[in-house]
Amino acid sequence: MMALIDAGIRIDGYIGPGHVSTIAGAVMYAPLLAKYPLSIVISGFEPVDLLQSIYMIVQQMENNERKLEIQYKRVVTRKAT
Repeated sequence: MMALIDAGIRIDGYIGPGHVSTIAGAVMYAPLLAKYPLSIVISGFEPVDLLQSIYMIVQQMENNERKLEIQYKRVVTRKAT
């Protein structure tokens, strides 16, 4: 993720993969957020999960916020399991 930004590709936000974040926890994104002002939403894979995640990123951008949010709260926590 950092390599894309460092290569000059403009990225305002990421949809974080729920399956990876289930094991690693949302904390894995801390270095990314410390280095870049991004919106990151960890999402599930159902269509409604993805739509809600996109909506959450759009809301962050409209409110000029850059932070990590967990849409997939039914599985993902902040800490690694």
